[in-house]
Amino acid sequence: PSCAIPRSCGGLHPYTNHYLFVYGSVYLARGGSKRRRDATTMREPVVHQPAMKPLWRSVAVIGTGLIGSSIGRCLLSRGLAERVIGVGRSEATLREARSLAAVTEAALDLSAGGADADLGVVATGVASIPAILEEVDSAARPGTLLTAAGSTKARIAAAWCRRKRRRARF
Repeated sequence: PSCAIPRSCGGLHPYTNHYLFVYGSVYLARGGSKRRRDATTMREPVVHQPAMKPLWRSVAVIGTGLIGSSIGRCLLSRGLAERVIGVGRSEATLREARSLAAVTEAALDLSAGGADADLGVVATGVASIPAILEEVDSAARPGTLLTAAGSTKARIAAAWCRRKRRRARF
């Protein structure tokens, strides 16, 4: 459940006395027992120390809802990416992602948002992921790493394998 909600990057392990955030509730793990606490009464968890050097210069997060914003926030708070480009369908969602410090830049155009990325993370509904991967791949630089946060991968992988010309890696 680490990074389960966009507002924080929570616990590392259930038995290390770190706070675990699970859909708005906070669980304090001590010695194997979990006690539920109200999220508003707990102090913020320890902020992770940024990495010495970011792994990616630029990451595109396509879909800035709960999962996409959580991923973007964790990448930035842990220093794993210099910049996170949020790609969404509405200005309101992108504005919310920026206010939560989940993205550093926002784009409505999928091709423009993913063109400069070293890593692309697709965090949309499973049914739309193959089409989005195809569009991002056509705009991505050769060798760009793409991944998806969808719960099932068989149909996504099959669609990717049918694609004859690929610029990115999935």
